[in-house]
Amino acid sequence: MRRCALFLRPVAVAAAVLAGGVLAAGGPFQEPVQMTEDGERYRLARSAPGSAAFDSAGQLHLTYWSGGEVTNPSNPSFVYYRNWTAAEGWSDEVLVDDSVDGGGVRVGARNPALAASPGGDVYIAWQDHRHSSADYAWIDNLELYGRHRPAGIGSFGPELRLTETNAAHNGDNGYAPKLAPLPDGRLALAWYDFHDDRDVSDIYIQLSDTDWQFDTSAPITAHRRTDRADRGGSPAYTLPSAAADADGLLHLCWIGGTGSSGPVYYGTFDTDTAEFDYTEVLADGGDFFSPPHVAVGPDGTAWVVLAHVGGGTAQVTLLQMQEGMGDPPDIRVPFPSGSAQSAPSAAFDAEGRLHLAWLEAGGVWYGLYDPEEDEALEATQVSIDNGTYRRPLVVIDAEEQPHVLYEEELGFDSGALWFAEPSGATAVPAGEWLQYD
Repeated sequence: MRRCALFLRPVAVAAAVLAGGVLAAGGPFQEPVQMTEDGERYRLARSAPGSAAFDSAGQLHLTYWSGGEVTNPSNPSFVYYRNWTAAEGWSDEVLVDDSVDGGGVRVGARNPALAASPGGDVYIAWQDHRHSSADYAWIDNLELYGRHRPAGIGSFGPELRLTETNAAHNGDNGYAPKLAPLPDGRLALAWYDFHDDRDVSDIYIQLSDTDWQFDTSAPITAHRRTDRADRGGSPAYTLPSAAADADGLLHLCWIGGTGSSGPVYYGTFDTDTAEFDYTEVLADGGDFFSPPHVAVGPDGTAWVVLAHVGGGTAQVTLLQMQEGMGDPPDIRVPFPSGSAQSAPSAAFDAEGRLHLAWLEAGGVWYGLYDPEEDEALEATQVSIDNGTYRRPLVVIDAEEQPHVLYEEELGFDSGALWFAEPSGATAVPAGEWLQYD
């Protein structure tokens, strides 16, 4: 393992993007619609990327959860699944988890992640509170669970307990799983876990077989990929994000700590040899409440996507990882603005263009960016009205069209999910609407 602090070398951004954002006439989306009922607090996972995916038939698969700020028998949380097609709209809501304790009392689950194969297989993993206890506020033994929905079956198979930690302390918790399909048909599962230290978590990775079955017989220590001793005992490593390239190399990013300005890390995991290498790419900017994530382009280049406070105002920032770990990443700020930006998500299309969604000035925004030319191609506000929005998520279908999901906070105990489908319009060529110097 190699770890080093990097000095960041900025790259020129497209001068055509004006401060405050640029609005492409008409935009690429239909008017967003609220897709959940009022009365519950619906949420995407804390790190929204990895909550939804398209299959090759054009069906969008989504997982989300409902619940309050805490999960316990008095305030249980619920993990759900739905799917969508342009022709039929959204399916009915399906409850995925069966989080009940030994006495049959529901406790709850949250922060689900989803993977979908091109053929329509779906796997959902989540963090589950059912093995915790009232003595420790139902957060002393969180385990990961998963369920598989084979293509063409229409229903989920039985739950599988993915972790069985049983540490000798009362902080034995696994959090925020992420799933990444591999090109050979396997799944990679990444999460952060306090198994070895109740105060300092590490990054864990486990691989399934090609039938998306996980071997639960190995001890949890076999899946630990970082060691707190290598970093002097701290910080806690939290909120990993994972994506695989076409060669099967797994790219990850995560943050240090649970605050608003921790270090940001990038690593690679060889899914054949289990070799793991990582490095620090930012000394600060890792926000637990607006976490970074990793996206991999069709050329195999990994990008870490985050909102970073560079010159005083948080902006959507892209870190282009170089081959190996020796060179610092290039920095791109694709949509500079006088307003603070947060919670970005990004997805590549087959042409290598990066579709992004983020929060800015009370609205949900979408942008299209060409990394090769370092050029912003389009920017538009997705949400019709400004509001208290959270966790925008952009996903791309097989026809290269963007779709955006996001949360709206309607009150302490109420929240909705919104969905914007494409209008069918393509991105406006930059030369037709941007004014160059």
